[in-house]
Amino acid sequence: MFLKRQKKNQKNTGVSRELLQAVQEYVRRNYEEADGSYKEEDGIGRADDFAAYQMPIPPEKALRDGAAPAQKNVFHAAASPKKAAKPGGVMLNAAAMPAAPAQASSRKLEDLLKQMDETFSQMLLRLIDERGLKDSEVYHKANIDRRLFSKIRNDVNYTPTKKTVLAFAVALELSMDETRDLLLKAGYALSNSSRFDVIVSFFFETRRYDLFEINEVLMDYGEPLLSEG
Repeated sequence: MFLKRQKKNQKNTGVSRELLQAVQEYVRRNYEEADGSYKEEDGIGRADDFAAYQMPIPPEKALRDGAAPAQKNVFHAAASPKKAAKPGGVMLNAAAMPAAPAQASSRKLEDLLKQMDETFSQMLLRLIDERGLKDSEVYHKANIDRRLFSKIRNDVNYTPTKKTVLAFAVALELSMDETRDLLLKAGYALSNSSRFDVIVSFFFETRRYDLFEINEVLMDYGEPLLSEG
């Protein structure tokens, strides 16, 4: 049932040359040229540049997600350090300024635990229900074993691998914001310092939710496959 990694010297024939070129340009912009001088206003995603590869959004899904046809900014990039004025007009880097002393909290641990947000398992099951899908539809599309899905369903605190979380996000055709939220529930995030993350983000940015197509491109770059392991 699970996808098998092909040998490195085996030619990739399942993905169009145009798509591979688009991914290559996306990776070049957002990963290979990253030099620490990234500006938030530049946007890492630039969905408009890859509009030809964007899958159409069904009207009912667009209304449900409340999403625009193309979402810009794949990641919430860290903003440039804010500058704070110092008497005399000298600008200080806010990041270098000493933090204010933490105030002692009177809140008890028990109170904090009662206010915990929903877990990954709870959010996943909620998303499945909200979309009116069957469990089997989702884990089959995500290429996830039924026994693993059963563990996730029966253990509210179960933490899957990042690749598994992303596979579910693909199966549920989540928006970028929803994908980031689902990753956070499992303790993960997307980063433009990871080529794997950038490649996967290209497909969420262009709304191409074919798991096999995504894995073909990941394999072409020698990256781990979604839902593998």
